Amino acid sequence: MNAALVIDDDAQVRPYDPLRHEVVDRGQLRRLHPLLEACAHRMGANLSAGLRRPVHVVAGELEQGAWDDFMAGMEDPTFIATVLVADLDERLLLHFPIATALSLIEVQLGGDGKTEMDRVALTEIEFAMVSSIASNVFSALRASLDTLLDLNLTALQRHRSPHFVKMGRPGDTAFRAEASVTIGDGASRSIWLYLPLATMRSLLSTLEQEEDDHVDPDAILPYVERSIEEVPVELYVAYPPVRMSAAQILSLAPGNPESIILLGVGTTEQVELDILAAGRTRIGRGVLVTNGKHAGCMVQRWERRDER
Repeated sequence: MNAALVIDDDAQVRPYDPLRHEVVDRGQLRRLHPLLEACAHRMGANLSAGLRRPVHVVAGELEQGAWDDFMAGMEDPTFIATVLVADLDERLLLHFPIATALSLIEVQLGGDGKTEMDRVALTEIEFAMVSSIASNVFSALRASLDTLLDLNLTALQRHRSPHFVKMGRPGDTAFRAEASVTIGDGASRSIWLYLPLATMRSLLSTLEQEEDDHVDPDAILPYVERSIEEVPVELYVAYPPVRMSAAQILSLAPGNPESIILLGVGTTEQVELDILAAGRTRIGRGVLVTNGKHAGCMVQRWERRDER
């Protein structure tokens, strides 16, 4: 049965660039969540002071994707603020959806922020008021990131449309995290933080270095011991060595019933065996035993290094 593939006429077909999508492991992103939580705590304190109302902020998980895809999901017009990370020549971005911006403005003007306004754009005065709030949020972000990176955030810019914002090359990977903002007992509103790839790499690299510098040997010892215990070791079980002269060895003819190397033990004696490990070093002694149809070596003792 043949199936027809329907393609939207408005869909854009883009050539695939294997170099443009650089994915960071989710486990690495989760390592940054405590930093985001610290940022959310500072953000809540800054907003509480600025709005004179209790504000609770909860940080969401980091997501990654192409900036073009994130941008396509934003409303237009909206409110976007960016600052330049001078050392990296990249911009951090805050996105305030219109509903979030209007709620914050209502609280600034003495309201409770619960009014649902049917608006799609901000006035010039509202735009300026949200800019002040965005500046406070960036201050909280910089204070949190200072624990890892000495960031110089400058050149605050504001935009009404995401199409005026550039974050890397078209299709480059970007990262975003949601900050869920609750004012008093009102509904939660979202503010979105966007980070470019180079900034994310710098944060992860610095975090990894910090963790390496503060490794507790006692904490990793069980993992080291477990790793050592899992190393495969070849064991050899052998009769005690027999000494023969060169002439005696040369007289041994393969297949000759009389060419026998005597082991130096009687047939009724208990045979003691050497247990050898890597490098054929003797590490213990055992005796020859039988278990049904199989012969084996029962360990009698392990030898210390000074006994070898």
